[in-house]
Amino acid sequence: MDLSFLDGQSNEGIKKYINYIEEKNENYTEIINELAFYLAEKGNLELIKYLIEDKKVDINNNIKNEKGKRFLFNACVSLNIELVNYLIELGAEKKEALKISVEQDYYRLFKNILNKDKNLFEELKKEENNEWKQILKNRLNKWLEWNCKEKNISDIKLLLFCGANYEIFYKKIESLIDDNWIKYDFYCFIENFENDTDIIKKISQYIKKRKNLQEILQNWLKDEYKYKFISSEKRIKFLKSCIEVEINNKNVFKNVNVTEQKNLFKEKVNFTCGYTRYANKGGNSRIIAYEIGKNFVRVYFSGSYKYNTYTYTYKSASEEDIEEMKRLAVEGQGLLSYIMNNVKFKYEKDSRKWTQIR
Repeated sequence: MDLSFLDGQSNEGIKKYINYIEEKNENYTEIINELAFYLAEKGNLELIKYLIEDKKVDINNNIKNEKGKRFLFNACVSLNIELVNYLIELGAEKKEALKISVEQDYYRLFKNILNKDKNLFEELKKEENNEWKQILKNRLNKWLEWNCKEKNISDIKLLLFCGANYEIFYKKIESLIDDNWIKYDFYCFIENFENDTDIIKKISQYIKKRKNLQEILQNWLKDEYKYKFISSEKRIKFLKSCIEVEINNKNVFKNVNVTEQKNLFKEKVNFTCGYTRYANKGGNSRIIAYEIGKNFVRVYFSGSYKYNTYTYTYKSASEEDIEEMKRLAVEGQGLLSYIMNNVKFKYEKDSRKWTQIR
């Protein structure tokens, strides 16, 4: 039955059509079933509820339309997750919806269903069809690759749980280590997994097999010891777990105490009067300049926004954050990543302003 004449009609208009055929048409049940398929494909949750709750239409999720598709399939391909959840609450089979999400490459639906019941995936893996198993494998790996690129941590964890290829995940780890040595992107990424001991262990084991990564992390660890007063014990612990050859504080600075460590840093960081150009060694930062004070860092961003100058202080953020930002500002890389991941909105609210940088 062609229902294309309903395209563009308001919900109220379609309700009037439903009431009309209910009164006038002998084939009411057949037409309503076709209409339900049409509304499911359009993702129209309001009218599906109207049919079920107001008109008491008994929609069988297993019934097929003239194209051989089940009602639940139409709801899934609409990508209206609320509609699918509604049908599941009414008794639609969750496993079938999950399978459709894999076959049709609908990751958002897959994630939504699985986050509510991870045991479903174990049932899904029991499918014996080899062609289906290959589809599942390809989907998981494709979704993991995309989510690694976007740094969607919860999605990465979910897909690794489902058996996606760890090698894809490792490539992301390696790119973070090897991409211009932007170590703070790597740290921020890794810290999201600190409670997932199995994942952290596998990352460490992978890095230990890669000589090129070992050399980079050894240098990072030396830096962490050198500026330990603004470093993280968890960060040091993780780096040590990745390195085959033990490196410790004594190997780096045998006779340097905490006060001297701070002095080493202060030799590099002089308080500035006015702004200093940011080196932007990574080449893609929106930060163009900075200003350092005893207990603050003022950051100047590029762009034509209402404000481009933000001041971060011990009070608005923390002493540890400000000292870390000072070091990154002087180093000329990693500052934007650190701000976005740690202190994005922790600036002094009254300090925002527009500054012309020449």
